[in-house]
Amino acid sequence: MEGKHNQEELIEVVIPKDKAVFGMNELGKWYNEFGLITKPSIIKKLNSSLSFDECGFYVSQVIDTRREKIYFPYVETALFAIDFSINDVNNIRLKLNTKEQIQLDPESLFVKDDCLYQEQSEYCIKFSERALVKLSKNLEEEGDQLLIVINGHPYSIEQR
Repeated sequence: MEGKHNQEELIEVVIPKDKAVFGMNELGKWYNEFGLITKPSIIKKLNSSLSFDECGFYVSQVIDTRREKIYFPYVETALFAIDFSINDVNNIRLKLNTKEQIQLDPESLFVKDDCLYQEQSEYCIKFSERALVKLSKNLEEEGDQLLIVINGHPYSIEQR
């Protein structure tokens, strides 16, 4: 049961990645020892509590007087662009698995192992298959170079 406490009063309990009972696969799907986690309320809670610090991605929750900070295993990143929207001036806003929305930065995009990413200052955001399919109408190939076209302007996407 989550309680309302002053953050300074809480005792922080850190659970390391190797002790976590759940993780995230390369597709951004949560799993535990029994397989994929499919209950929407659990997935929503995990995604909404996702954070990042110098030790990596973690989820946290407050239980009574404790704040549990649980680092978990993931492949490359735990942030995924799951959808996007284009506003009236053709700017693209990415919707992340955390429900946060950020601006697509075409100059920070790169492709690695046939997956599209946007580089951020400390981590990368991976595009889900669904978001990539929707974005495909803005993607063009010119020889062996992949481009994203925004407002009629083509941007090269780096291959890594």
